[in-house]
Amino acid sequence: MDFKKVEKEPIAKKTKCAANQIFDEKLNKCQDIKCEPEYMYQNLACDPVHPMFNENNYELNLIVVPTNDSDENNIYVPPVIRVLQDIMSNNNLTEYLCRMSALLPVESDGNFVAFVIELSVNHLHSVDVMIKKILNIFSTHRGTTIQISPEAPLVHISISIVGQRFHVHGNSLFEKFTSRICYVNPMSGNEMTLYSQINMLEGNEQAPKYQYCATGDMMSIVAEWYRCPKIKMRTADVRLDVSNFSVCLVDYQACFSSTYFKEFPDKRSVEICLSQYLQASSLMLTNSDDKLMKYLSLSCLSLSSLGSLLTFITVAVSNTHKKIADINIMILAAFSIVANTVYTFSKFFLWNEFLCIGVGMLVHFSWLSVVCWMSLSTFQIFQTFTSFNNINMKVSSRVICSLLVDVFICLTFIAINVSVSYVKSDGESFGYSPLTCYIADPDLILFTFALPVGLIVCINTFMFVVTVCRISGKIVIRKSKDQKSISSYFRLSTITGAAWLFGFLSQFIELQLFSILHTIFNGGQGIFMYVAFGLSQTPKCLSRNQPLQSESFRKSTYN
Repeated sequence: MDFKKVEKEPIAKKTKCAANQIFDEKLNKCQDIKCEPEYMYQNLACDPVHPMFNENNYELNLIVVPTNDSDENNIYVPPVIRVLQDIMSNNNLTEYLCRMSALLPVESDGNFVAFVIELSVNHLHSVDVMIKKILNIFSTHRGTTIQISPEAPLVHISISIVGQRFHVHGNSLFEKFTSRICYVNPMSGNEMTLYSQINMLEGNEQAPKYQYCATGDMMSIVAEWYRCPKIKMRTADVRLDVSNFSVCLVDYQACFSSTYFKEFPDKRSVEICLSQYLQASSLMLTNSDDKLMKYLSLSCLSLSSLGSLLTFITVAVSNTHKKIADINIMILAAFSIVANTVYTFSKFFLWNEFLCIGVGMLVHFSWLSVVCWMSLSTFQIFQTFTSFNNINMKVSSRVICSLLVDVFICLTFIAINVSVSYVKSDGESFGYSPLTCYIADPDLILFTFALPVGLIVCINTFMFVVTVCRISGKIVIRKSKDQKSISSYFRLSTITGAAWLFGFLSQFIELQLFSILHTIFNGGQGIFMYVAFGLSQTPKCLSRNQPLQSESFRKSTYN
């Protein structure tokens, strides 16, 4: 099992998508194609609703990165402003300038200077043409040189357009007064310092040339995503990594620069240009190693279910299942069969959202129950050979109590996942993705599955070490044939611990060997269970002859 996400191969739907939709084979659903309000979608493009506008405001966000490292980014601001003014003057943009703000980030955000240029065009023009023009102008000036002082050497800088806004307005969407504007790094959320500003509004509020600068009638972001048709991707559906002014679709193995995507304020979704999305989808090829792992996982799970079934039948027919140890083995085998079966067939419930969510809960519950039951069985042996008080209860009562504890622990982690997801999503998610039939949030997979499993494995190891140390000096137990059951529990718990250890390593160390070992050990636990418990009972099951066992050991250990 993948601790981050259970990969499911989507079942292709035959449903025909609408004209403004496109079918996503990875997500197995139709995705809406959207355009900004000034545009309408047709012929795989966003065309302006109104070809010409009388006035419109534009916002251009830039980052300037010097090639040499310096702790004082503010020394680059004056020469960079001069460079930007020259670019605008040479391309007839100076007459549209409202404000140019130079921003300094906190030290942890990196070595760059941000600039926000606000323009206002107060005559009849095409919004689409203007955005395209500004993009072309600054794309041709990506690299240049500046001189901080007459004595200083030339410094090379790179100028890049970013598609995310560096500022958050106050109560008014378009704030006239600079003092009420809060500048924020859209990637980290850290507040930025306004170092200097060219403000054409000061003293010119009534001038016809600048009367539209502070109005909120229209505002267009100068970025490719503003002009292109877009697909919305949600964190509940795919794994997104938004950082360093880029976005990566982990499941699509594709990354895009900031000018091609729009991030929503809630940080739960982004809109990506359709052309980049289609390119990522066409390049998303099925890896041969992934196919091999799927076939290996299916084979191991099938053999595990077969081994668990043989163990259950052998122990049940051998007439020794009146002992609590054998009952524990039978229940463990049953849990293993359920876990393997539910996990294998969960992908067939992708056609229904509610069924898929329910199956996701069952997958979560069944795998936790296997590990928890192993720990509870280990504790019973640990309790027998240590100073822990052994409660005098009937076998049936002890089994029922252990089952209730197992169910309670598993349901607790499921409830935590549901509650946290419901609160974080404002009631939109129950914590299980209808696209994977498993836990939707990778962080909650860590806290409600991976860490509990790791903790239980560590506790099991501790209890077995203590138990083995306690029984090593007892001659009666050492010579007893039932010592084989104790050593079998130890071997099976060791194998279980190794399986999850390889699973943890495969997530942090990208080595295929750990994934293969995790699949073999975890998927083959039913076979190991049969070798540990069922194989020794097979001759007894066939001959129907029960050997005499130590009465003192039976009373002290299993009753």
